[in-house]
Amino acid sequence: MMRGHDVVITGLGLLTPAGLGVAASWDGLCTGRPTAATDPELAGVPVDFSCALPEFRPEASLNGRLVMRTDRFVHMALIAAREALADASITPADWDPQRVGVVIGVSTGSMESWAPHFAGVADGRHGLALRRHPDPAQHGGR
Repeated sequence: MMRGHDVVITGLGLLTPAGLGVAASWDGLCTGRPTAATDPELAGVPVDFSCALPEFRPEASLNGRLVMRTDRFVHMALIAAREALADASITPADWDPQRVGVVIGVSTGSMESWAPHFAGVADGRHGLALRRHPDPAQHGGR
């Protein structure tokens, strides 16, 4: 058990299959509303359902250019972090950066970006070669 450090959770931000936002997520959990549904992108595989975010539109909350340049999980993290800050009633101008932290849970990361590249390599469409530099220390390695 860690001792000597007090932690205070001052704000929450949630984007879950049960709902977008803390109130909607909590309501979805408390009512027991199912979130699993058949997913057309999984057609033909043994597990053909997923628990997707309902009506998630990142462009409604984020700059269009940012949305185009980043993966979906980044959109979710940024929107949830904004919600947590609003819930805590703080802005970046109000805090000491040495005393504020953010915890983010992500299950798959950027598979959205990597999947087309993996498929291209598997199909022989991309000449991707991974090699180790002879002296990793030159590139920040050990």
